[in-house]
Amino acid sequence: SMRGTWPLRLLLLGYFIYFMFQMPGNASFGTGHTHYNNRANVTLAVLCCGFWWLLIPRWGIVGAAWGFFLAMAVTCIPSILLINHRLFDLPASRYLQQVCLRPFVAGALLFLFLWLFRFQMFTWTSLFLIVSPSVAIFYGFGYWLLDAESRESGKHVLMAAFKLQRDA
Repeated sequence: SMRGTWPLRLLLLGYFIYFMFQMPGNASFGTGHTHYNNRANVTLAVLCCGFWWLLIPRWGIVGAAWGFFLAMAVTCIPSILLINHRLFDLPASRYLQQVCLRPFVAGALLFLFLWLFRFQMFTWTSLFLIVSPSVAIFYGFGYWLLDAESRESGKHVLMAAFKLQRDA
């Protein structure tokens, strides 16, 4: 039912925001600036507990999902912008344009393709036959959106990965 899927949707959106935080968070950790991750994780835990304390008694599982999503949004989005600005001198507009835009466009096309065929996916075979070309289109379009330098870097990474695979 539509009502039963909202908690899952909110959890997925919360995790999406959290995974977006992981890139700059791990980069800050790798450059020795561990305090950014530590502060974000403590803030996240405190906000989750606070939102859950407020929302679960009133709305149950939906309140728990809202609390999780809100804690992620309130903590991770500012942390992403702060880390990128302070450590990498990357303003929010450039971050959104150069880091987020291309994956979002490719992901939107993947979502659109899967949305169009959602009523045909009733078996594992039909799911595989529909998802396989859409994933290929997603990666192909994502590759097409890359600038020349990023394409060249990607080729080097793929060649190194294939070489490691052959040597193993």
